[in-house]
Amino acid sequence: GEWWSHHPWRDLRMFMKLSVKAITNPQYLDNVGNPAVNGLYDLALGPPDSREVCATCMQNFSNCPGHFGHIELPLPVYNPLFFDKLYLLIRGSCLNCHMLTCPRAVVHLLLSQLKVLQKGLLHAVHELEIILNRFIEQCADATGSEIEEELNRHVQEMFFFLYQVKNVCECRNQLVSEFWKAHMASKKCPNCKSRRSLVRKEHNSKLTVTYPSTVYPKSGQEGIDESQLGKRGYLTPMTAKEYILALWKNEGFFLRYLFPGMDPHESSEFSPDMFFLDLLVVPPSRYRPVNRLGDRLFTNGQTVNLQAVMKDAQLIRKLLVFMAKEQCQPIKITEEIQTDSEPLDRSVLTTIPGQSIADKLYNAWIRLQSHVNIVFDSDMDKLITDKYPGIRQLLEKKEGLFRKHMMGKRVDFAARSVICPDMYIGTNEIGIPMVFATKLTYPQPVTPWNVKELRQAVINGPKVHPGASMVINEDGSHTVLSATSLSQREAIAKQLLTPSSGAPQAGLKIVSMGTALLHLCFGDGELLCGVLDKAHFGSSAYGLVHCCYEIYGGETSGKVLTCLGRLFTAYLQLYRGFTMGIEDILVKRDADHKRKKIIERSRQSGIEAVRAALNLPETASCEEVQGKWQDAHLCKDQRDFNMVDMKFKEEVNNYNNEVNKVCMPLGLHRSFPENNLQLMVQSGAKGSTVNTMQISCLLGQIELEGRRPPLMASGKSLPCFQPYDFSPSSGGFVTGRFLTGIKPSEFFFHCMAGREGLVDTAVKTSRSGYLQRCIIKHLEGLVVQYDLTVRDSDGSVVQFLYGEDGLDIPKTQFLQPEQFPFIAENYEVIQKRNHLDEALARMESHQANQQFKAIKKWRARHQNSVQREGGFLLFSQKKLASLKAQLPGGEIKNGRDPATLQLLKMWYELDEKKQRKYLKKTNKCPDPSLGVWRPDTYFASVSETFEKGVEGYISKWESENSRSYMHTALSSARLKDLLYLKWQRSLCDPGEAVGLLAAQSIGEPSTQMTLNTFHFAGRGEMNVTLGIPRLREILMVASSNIKTPMMSVPVLNTKKALKKVKHLKKLLTRVCLAEVLEKVDIEESLHVKHKLNKHRLYKIRFHFLPHECYREEKCVKPRQILHFMETRFFKVLLEAIKRKTTKMASFNEVSTRKTTRKDLDDDQPDHLSEEENIVDAEADEGDGDATETKRRKNQEEEVMSEEENGEENVNENPEDEEAESEKEEGTSGAEEDQNRAEGEDSQHLSFVSQAKKGKDQLLKSAEVRVSAVVESHPSIQDYTFDTESELWCEVSLALPLTKVYFDVSSLLAALARSTVIHEVKGIARCLLNEGTSKEGHKEFVLQTEGINLAELFKYSDILDLNRLYCNDIHSMAKNYGIESALRVIIKEIKDVFAVYGIVVDPRHLSLVADYMCFEGIYKPLNRIGIQSNSSPLQQMTFETSYKFLKDATMMGAHDELRSPSACLVVGKVVKGGTGLFDLKQPLT
Repeated sequence: GEWWSHHPWRDLRMFMKLSVKAITNPQYLDNVGNPAVNGLYDLALGPPDSREVCATCMQNFSNCPGHFGHIELPLPVYNPLFFDKLYLLIRGSCLNCHMLTCPRAVVHLLLSQLKVLQKGLLHAVHELEIILNRFIEQCADATGSEIEEELNRHVQEMFFFLYQVKNVCECRNQLVSEFWKAHMASKKCPNCKSRRSLVRKEHNSKLTVTYPSTVYPKSGQEGIDESQLGKRGYLTPMTAKEYILALWKNEGFFLRYLFPGMDPHESSEFSPDMFFLDLLVVPPSRYRPVNRLGDRLFTNGQTVNLQAVMKDAQLIRKLLVFMAKEQCQPIKITEEIQTDSEPLDRSVLTTIPGQSIADKLYNAWIRLQSHVNIVFDSDMDKLITDKYPGIRQLLEKKEGLFRKHMMGKRVDFAARSVICPDMYIGTNEIGIPMVFATKLTYPQPVTPWNVKELRQAVINGPKVHPGASMVINEDGSHTVLSATSLSQREAIAKQLLTPSSGAPQAGLKIVSMGTALLHLCFGDGELLCGVLDKAHFGSSAYGLVHCCYEIYGGETSGKVLTCLGRLFTAYLQLYRGFTMGIEDILVKRDADHKRKKIIERSRQSGIEAVRAALNLPETASCEEVQGKWQDAHLCKDQRDFNMVDMKFKEEVNNYNNEVNKVCMPLGLHRSFPENNLQLMVQSGAKGSTVNTMQISCLLGQIELEGRRPPLMASGKSLPCFQPYDFSPSSGGFVTGRFLTGIKPSEFFFHCMAGREGLVDTAVKTSRSGYLQRCIIKHLEGLVVQYDLTVRDSDGSVVQFLYGEDGLDIPKTQFLQPEQFPFIAENYEVIQKRNHLDEALARMESHQANQQFKAIKKWRARHQNSVQREGGFLLFSQKKLASLKAQLPGGEIKNGRDPATLQLLKMWYELDEKKQRKYLKKTNKCPDPSLGVWRPDTYFASVSETFEKGVEGYISKWESENSRSYMHTALSSARLKDLLYLKWQRSLCDPGEAVGLLAAQSIGEPSTQMTLNTFHFAGRGEMNVTLGIPRLREILMVASSNIKTPMMSVPVLNTKKALKKVKHLKKLLTRVCLAEVLEKVDIEESLHVKHKLNKHRLYKIRFHFLPHECYREEKCVKPRQILHFMETRFFKVLLEAIKRKTTKMASFNEVSTRKTTRKDLDDDQPDHLSEEENIVDAEADEGDGDATETKRRKNQEEEVMSEEENGEENVNENPEDEEAESEKEEGTSGAEEDQNRAEGEDSQHLSFVSQAKKGKDQLLKSAEVRVSAVVESHPSIQDYTFDTESELWCEVSLALPLTKVYFDVSSLLAALARSTVIHEVKGIARCLLNEGTSKEGHKEFVLQTEGINLAELFKYSDILDLNRLYCNDIHSMAKNYGIESALRVIIKEIKDVFAVYGIVVDPRHLSLVADYMCFEGIYKPLNRIGIQSNSSPLQQMTFETSYKFLKDATMMGAHDELRSPSACLVVGKVVKGGTGLFDLKQPLT
């Protein structure tokens, strides 16, 4: 394996041994352009190019491996790798008594847990927690050492060694991050009772600390210096180092487990040096070459970064000398500097910012720190603009070390070539270019059997094709044949296989077994009846070739294909080649006439379609219909407009079909066998019916993104049509055909569709490519092992049988019951080929048969009972009735009444013995055979479905045989054995990389899904996320808030339920203000009383729709709407106006500064926000525009955050300050309101309930209501409303003048759309659709947009809650457990593909789902999900290499080199396929 760790002292000593030179000279080349002595290209580090010789090992450029050097830093700096961890550590400890600020119990618990996890004991982690809690309950004031003793006692009991698997890694990560989050933030130190010092980090380069004002010093310990108390200062790396050392003395026992990477071999001399750097490594020159372009030199970025560090180091040395001189201390610094004269020093000082020398030193120190940071990671310093890549940049992304050089396509011993299949070479042969054939070689031992061929190969030499390039003799000496003449080669050839010969390498002939997949009537090789066309010898399932492959194997089916290929070619070349002419596409005159008539008719059909779509009466005039259509087009809700689209499509589709019926095939001049085009299409050679239709009939409806070409704002689709034109041709219905040409407007539409195809292929490949990469990197290690389980590379079992039945997917096709007759008919061939008699003689089917018999017996006995019964069911049958009597009613929680809840509680409180008593009584059906007997070693252990199929077929076969006169040679028992053998031979082979297969089987079809197809099935349907976006949602993000969440529940089939469900639907539908508003009138006037009192007055009058307009669908009444307006809406409106005005004012005054302070002071740990941004992390790699836009977005964000910070500095004068504070209070109130409106609290603002409470309030006299509104806010001047029918209200607002005018009407419109009058939390709308149940009855299904399971659980009397389904995997996992979530994943992925008519084998999907839910929670296939992987190299080759490398070093992780990625990186054979096993050799 590979260990990552950081050995502090040993590291330094080791490294000083490794390093050949201390680099001190910042100039790396002298004036002549040669490497400078002691510079970064010093020859001791190895030659920088081929002209030089290494000064250390005296080798030339090609042989010298390169040597390390080092730069000594005058002052220690923070190690950029671990700066953030150091910060957390200092922040979570006490600067006074040098202890961690978390409780002792937490420390000892975590320590014990980490110890047991090292050994892989997962269950122990939880047990330790319970033990500790028990111990603390018994003695509350236990000291640290007592707790430690107690836990250690238990830890010793638990130890035995196990492997690191995924769950263990995950558990450790969770424990540690939980520890940092929860326990390292206490305000007071529990040991010395001082308040905690406040530590902040800035720029990733400095720590500032604010000391507490008082401390309690402990005797015999030095605490915080008295002079520092209450002050704020910098924490220099030196101070930090001293402090950490002191902390380590106290807490080292625990910290060494928290950062195991620092101390891999528990040595006593142990130091937390890893947090600081005193030296910087200089890599050998050959790894950072100088690029010469003409006369100019371009230095490597790494060199430049190191040079910057050296310049800083020199500067600091000079400063230190200077300080020492001032303080008259003896100088301990190197001699070179002492020779420098005084004036030089003075001039140096002026270049550094700062008042006193100490300030200058500090600033120089910080500059050194940031330059060291850049060596590691150039993104760490956000303030420097032109940067060279650091170490992190060299490792990460597509162009980094891992992905480009270690896992890349262009590596040694790999090439790609064009291939050339040909009719006259075998199906299993492929032509490759001569260059490849002569260059590619493989070793071939010489034996008496092949010596003749090899002699010829040697004579041919390396230039001629079947030739040899080299002969290696037994003693290891080799003869290269390219340097030999013909006579020499002949001499060598004669010596082959004489005692001193060895093994030459012969040239390579590439052979690829091309086996394509396979009822004609043959007799003695003659075709008796039937047509032999593409359906049979094409790549169709159960075709001729497929069947040959199944019975005779690959070689024979290959020969069949080869023979057929030659036969067809010869037939076409010698007997009947044909040409397609214009005659084949012409249409008869009367058919053409009919076609014209139909097209004429179609031009009139448009207005009908629009009328039907918008439900307008027949009598509606043209203008009226157009007006309505325009409204639908410009309305924000596009449902009606989409409906028009749908109706148009239906309409023109009918005409399209009519035209096709008339013209094809009977309307053509020549009919099928004589018509050459039809001949090709019908036999399946080339071409499709669509092609012929577009040539001879018409092109049909053009579609863009699944709908007709869009209308411009003017209502035209192209400028040459009238606005809202009814003719289908204006909507992209092309009536022309290629035979007679198409019009320019039609051609334009046709081009639009063509271009869409191009754009789509360009855009979606990157999307689906990244999706596939994510799945592959996660599943790459899943391999079928020799015990038939599917395991990840760390040995964790993902499935006990691959795909739940262990079968290999390509072999399942002939295991369908429909194919059994085929096997029975070809029995003799199969018997001969597979040596059936010998195989079956050795098979023992006894165990499996017993199992099946036991199951049958059980079923016969318990015909009416459920298959698997739990103890809890028995328990509830016994107790429930009596409990129901005791607790008669009560509120129902999540669909369960109090009695049931009580019952559950009782069951959980039973002790194990009693539970077991109930469990014993349950009559369990015996397990299926597959679960008990391994199918590869126990014959006839098959899945239950296969067993049923076999039984059914055998009984049918027997009854048929008994009726027929001929006696068959095949007995039914023999046939059954044959089928079982077929099953056993179809099991998946060990070593099969099923993870990769599953990943490809999802990734490949996803490239066929067009990018944006949203399909709206009319008005009533939900909009669903489909295609790649949905796949990304399920697989890559595993997001908890999906774009289109839905629930569907069947309604119970009772009269009561059907009556109530209508009301339920109304109740669950959300009502927005805009939906009940008819119109709003706004009058605006300007009032100027005197200089100080100017304002704008707005009179806003709301007209509401009459109640009958929405009574059917919505659950509100006019009175409630008015109440809502008075109590809530006006406040919300005024808040929105206020927010808008302040925002606009700030826009004018803000000055944008380029750099951002946002990232400098963020105190939160980074991993919180990462979940959200991750999904597109690298989707757009290799897609330049996307990364560019992302960069621009980041810059904009930086500027924006500046503006937010800018606002604080805007108000200078005191009056504004007051306004500001008032504003603050105001906004916080508004936000609460907003939250309430958005439904944060569970008791949701449902206006209906409030209205019931407040009937009397609503009946208050009008004056009271008016005055209440006017008093509610100072800006409201007046309010009136419709006292009769409550259908309008009017409010007057006085608003101060603003510098910037803004439009109240647009604000109002937006607010009206977003303000909710009534909703049930989480649910937007509700539909009742008719469906059919499994039994085929009609039933209603309630579908909701949005998810709130708890709400639906309340209506168990209306809805069939046992069949509730929801497409949000997280909420299913929360409510029903992970197994049901797993089923939902499978179903959802299957449904996404089903829309496009793609079928993916469920075995692939179940594997992916099992992997995602492996840890008991639903995890995404992205870098969050790979964090728990136990192979650091696999993590690093996926994404964010630097981060994973850092973590691996911190944790002292080690890689077993079992995952495929890790093997590739170090060049080992991957443990999968034929690499799965080792061969043992007998050594005797």
